[in-house]
Amino acid sequence: MTERFYSDLRDRKLELKGIRNLVPVEDAFMTAGQPTEDHLRELATHGFEAVVNLGLLDPKYCLPDEERSVEALGMAYYHIPVNFQNPTIASF
Repeated sequence: MTERFYSDLRDRKLELKGIRNLVPVEDAFMTAGQPTEDHLRELATHGFEAVVNLGLLDPKYCLPDEERSVEALGMAYYHIPVNFQNPTIASF
């Protein structure tokens, strides 16, 4: 499945250069570190429908208004803040 995912990314010319920890889960679902505004635009252009943010909205690590950016691109935005130093069952 992973090779097929990366092949699909190449076929759609989806680059996502510089995004950290990009891991395909299946063809239309992936997990990665914090995207940039350019990454979000590219995802929207290639038909992705939603972004799930697991971060804590620390200004050192996140976009200034990721929710608004994502929604302005026509994608749904979900925020589930997870403290990765102390994750809970509720976060899961």
